[in-house]
Amino acid sequence: MSLHIFILTLHVLGAGLVLGVSFFCVMLMYRKEWSTEQLARFVYIGKFGKWFSGLQFLTGIILVINEWDEFKESKIFWIKMGLYLFEGILAGFLIEKKAKSLQTGASQKSYTIGLASQFLLILIIMSLGVFLVEG
Repeated sequence: MSLHIFILTLHVLGAGLVLGVSFFCVMLMYRKEWSTEQLARFVYIGKFGKWFSGLQFLTGIILVINEWDEFKESKIFWIKMGLYLFEGILAGFLIEKKAKSLQTGASQKSYTIGLASQFLLILIIMSLGVFLVEG
């Protein structure tokens, strides 16, 4: 297996994992009752999401190096990369905060708008990615 194929595989796996983290954000918006074990998993998933978003960002940069001349001036590409990094950090943060507030029973702050925004953001990023490939 070539290095390029390996990096591409990591990139695709990372995209799937970040999409999964986004799905958990949607679940946190609607379901109110969670067991202690489920909430502990959500805290872990939030941390996991941050790391994989960073990995996704790095593998994206590595993959673009081969086509640097095409992408270095692309505003859409750099907007997508910035949004992606922001989205991963936001998702992890929101999941951790929501799970901890549900665990402690502390002020039940609503993170619904943030969680919905995060999910919308991942859909925009994916659309930009498709636009870059097709465009």
